[in-house]
This record gives sequence, structure tokens and C-alpha cells, in this order.
Amino acid sequence: MTDYIEENRKSLDRLKKLAGVLDAGKLLHRLPNGWAVADALLHMGFWDVYAQELLEEWKKSGYKPAVSQIDAVNAGVWSIAQILPPEATVKFALESAEGADSKVASLAPELAEAIVAAGKPQYIYRARHRNHHLDLIEKALEL
Repeated sequence: MTDYIEENRKSLDRLKKLAGVLDAGKLLHRLPNGWAVADALLHMGFWDVYAQELLEEWKKSGYKPAVSQIDAVNAGVWSIAQILPPEATVKFALESAEGADSKVASLAPELAEAIVAAGKPQYIYRARHRNHHLDLIEKALEL
């Protein structure tokens, strides 16, 4: 089941490649959902950090279901994105993705399998969330 490590690595590589071509104008480019590219990067970074924190806790004490109000959290993240310099979101997204991928790779396979079996694959397969947003950004920027 460790295919998630490779899937996450490929997604991180995509993010690094995208980061290398982003400039101020591209960071402010609006996506179809109304977010700027910078907003989407902050969103991806936030959820990678969120996953890291949950995974660290589960690593210590075993998997326990976590309840979050995703729409409320996303609204909070979006409001933070409005006051940050867009360039800061690139660094945050990269560092968060690297941290999340490292945390996932450090898990015992049994714990990763338990998390996926409990219906929470998004915490193990970080690439799926990341790729969704990378697809939107690359399409919008015609990359």
C-alpha cells in the first residue's frame, strides 16, 4: 500500500515546478471558483499542515476519528489569504507539502492502512487534494 508515498512525491514535484514559474501576476490570477492562485496555495498548505498534526497525534495514540467543519475552516483560511503577501503562500505551500509527505512516509504501514480503512485516505494520499488544486491552477494559467 505504500504507493501513496510515490503519489505524494510526484505531487510535490508538480508543486515545486509550478512554484518555479509563479510571479506576482500569476499569484493574483483568479481561478474559476473566485480564488486567486495564492489563495489556493495557502489552502493546500493549510490542509497539509492539518494532516501533519492529525498524523502526529495518531502516530502517538493510534487512529481516532477527527471531526472538522471543512467549509468553516476553508472560510477562515481564505480570510487569512486576503491579508498575506501572495509570494508568502508559495513558500508556505511548498514547506507544508514537504512536511506532510515526510510525516506520511514516517507512519507505520499498519497505521496508514487503518486511516485509509476508516475512510480518511485524504490524510495519507496528500497528492489527491494537492493535485486537484494544481490541476485548476495549471489550467487557469495555461501551463
